[in-house]
Amino acid sequence: AQGEFGSAWDAYAHRWRSDDHEPARHFDAPLWAGQALASKKLLIWGEQAVGDELMFATMYDELANMASDIHVETEFRLLPLFQRSFPQFKIYPRRTPPAYSLLKQKFDYQIAAGDLGRYLRRARTDFAASQPYLKVDADHRTRFRKAYAARANGRPIIGISWQSGNEHSGVPRSIPLKDLRPLISDNSLIFVNLQYGETDVDLTTLRNMGCAIIDDARVNPLTDMDLAAAQITAMDLVVSAANTTAHLGGALGIPTWVALAKTPDWRWLAKGMESPWYPNVRLFRQTEIADWREPVAQIISALRDQRDSMLL
Repeated sequence: AQGEFGSAWDAYAHRWRSDDHEPARHFDAPLWAGQALASKKLLIWGEQAVGDELMFATMYDELANMASDIHVETEFRLLPLFQRSFPQFKIYPRRTPPAYSLLKQKFDYQIAAGDLGRYLRRARTDFAASQPYLKVDADHRTRFRKAYAARANGRPIIGISWQSGNEHSGVPRSIPLKDLRPLISDNSLIFVNLQYGETDVDLTTLRNMGCAIIDDARVNPLTDMDLAAAQITAMDLVVSAANTTAHLGGALGIPTWVALAKTPDWRWLAKGMESPWYPNVRLFRQTEIADWREPVAQIISALRDQRDSMLL
């Protein structure tokens, strides 16, 4: 969080000795520790939540320039996105135990996705290599954009997500609907629901507050993230809590504004408006614990300043 990446990544490896972390996955290959990868076969296995996988995957293109034979094990919902975005890799859905097609292979090295930063992101300047990389189905994107543009009638199309589903840290990351009302009640903009999970009650609450919001029943990120990603690319802007939607927007290269708690997760750093992982992400921070009025007001002000340039 302080940007002391060299020592921090070394300490981050302690998670594999913690009972609070998921267990490491075991493959019969030595751990990659930065060795040359020319003519080598590398396995990267994803870990933690989907957002973490999306963030760590900003390093995959760099590895593609180092090795010609890369295999990636990932959460099943990311499979079509990663297959399209990394056509030179072999992508497998994560299973327990791992798929036999993985276990029967001989790898020169293997590494957890979250340990890549230990060798590829040791200084802030190394993050210049972190660029948007996800590619979506162009036909899906076109259909979403056409449908929303028809309803927008020239207004900017803003995707909105307000809640984190993380059972341990989700509450302080989530933005109460009453605090979002000054933003979503602006009828000069059109808002599209990008929030995953059970949203019926929240959407009813927003509409009772006088906030118009499009809810597209075709999209459910919990079952089809490929379609959800295509929906996000139809937005002019994404405004989100610190959740998977924020990582998708970042990985897709869509302008994404993230509202952060006073003490955010380490990945967003302790200060600043820029994300080291995603150059297209802008950060809006609480100044007081649990008070979302300031970051929402900053987002409203920034929208007012950039509204004309936002239109595609």
